[in-house]
Amino acid sequence: MLYSTLRKTPIDKAQMFRLGAIAVIGYTFALWIKHFLLMLYALPINLVNPILVVGTLNATLTILVAGLILIAAFLPVIRRQRLNFNPRLAGIGFLLIGLHFVIYIAVSLLIQRYWDFMMLTELWALAFIILSIGYIFKQ
Repeated sequence: MLYSTLRKTPIDKAQMFRLGAIAVIGYTFALWIKHFLLMLYALPINLVNPILVVGTLNATLTILVAGLILIAAFLPVIRRQRLNFNPRLAGIGFLLIGLHFVIYIAVSLLIQRYWDFMMLTELWALAFIILSIGYIFKQ
């Protein structure tokens, strides 16, 4: 829908921003579903080992909380109340996405089973940390 909106000659800015916000939030939750299911299906869950507890909590909460924060940040745009959003709140959401992958890498350096699934992770998402710094410190 975003692509078809961008293809139109007279672009409705509010509709473009709304669909862009929905795409960002949708991708965040798709990323969470993928990593949560990967944790349930393939990664060890052991609440006795503290490193595995960190890995389990990371897969369960980090991207989910980021998605909820991004919903709060982009809600005025989605409801078409405003064209701008809360950049600091969006920056915190993006920071949590990047932090998920930092934690995943740290756990995978200690647990071989996590390292075995490193090829299935989106390591490019570490760039969200850089993006988040720009949004958090935006004046």
